[in-house]
Formats: sequence, C-alpha cells, structure tokens
Amino acid sequence: MLKATYTIRLASAEDATPIALLWAEMAKQHRAYNDEFWCWSTDAPDNWRKNFLDNLKDKDMITFVAIAPDGEALGFTQACVKASPPIYQTKRQGEVWDLVVSPEHREKGIGLKLMEATLGELEARGAQSVILHAAIANTEAIRLYEKLGMRRVMYRMYKRISLID
Repeated sequence: MLKATYTIRLASAEDATPIALLWAEMAKQHRAYNDEFWCWSTDAPDNWRKNFLDNLKDKDMITFVAIAPDGEALGFTQACVKASPPIYQTKRQGEVWDLVVSPEHREKGIGLKLMEATLGELEARGAQSVILHAAIANTEAIRLYEKLGMRRVMYRMYKRISLID
C-alpha cells in the first residue's frame, strides 16, 4: 500500500529501467484496448528504454517520475516542448507523450500531481498550449485530463493498409 508521501522529480538515467517497466505495463493495457493499433514489437520495452536515455539529452524533453519513500517508481510523465507550426498563433506547444501510474497506485492523486508538474514545466519552458492523445477506451485518463481543463477537440482515426510480417 502507498504511504501518504511520495516525491515527484525530474527523471534521471537511473530511472530508465523502472520507468521502462511502467511503460511496458501501459503498453499491455493499450494492447488490450486495440491489439491491431498497438501492435508493439517484442523488444518495444527495451527500445523505449534506450529512447528514454536519448531523450534525457534533449533540452526540449521533460520526464517526471513519482518515487515512493522506499525508492519504488510509482509513475511517470514524458513530454516535450516544440515550435508550433507557423499557421498557429501560439509559437511554442507542449505535447504530453505518456502518463503512466502503476495499476496498484492509481486513484491516489499521483497522476494528477505528475500532470500538474508537467504542465507547470511546459509553461515554464514557453509552451503556450498543450496537446496529448488518449485511448478512447481509457476513460480514467480522459477524466483526469478533463479535470485538468483539457478538452476533446478531434478524433484520431486509424486503418491498417498492409499486413505485418
């Protein structure tokens, strides 16, 4: 059971393995939503871990991790700040790539605190708007994002046009 305290901090290279394991849990959940769209490669968690380590070197990337007093990684967010396309009034846009909280620690405010830290850091780095994608079936996440003032503005559509070997 989660104690009343945990720490939210920027992630470091030492966090790569525990948050890659959290990502793998999220990948399993998404595959259950739709295994055709989320058809991960067998080495996806390891590739995600390597990509995370590369992202730590990118000044536009932000990764927060929630850590329990015993050192266990409870969840993380990953986001970036990038230039908006020139057709928009906003000049810099934040994009949240991932929010993951381990299943046994959900509904305890960790996701909310991770997102608040991420949104604050995106704003501090000049983002004037924030976008993210959420699985249609992930009603928990959608409720959280709406609680944070985000709203649905479009649907992302998908169709596979060739078979995978």
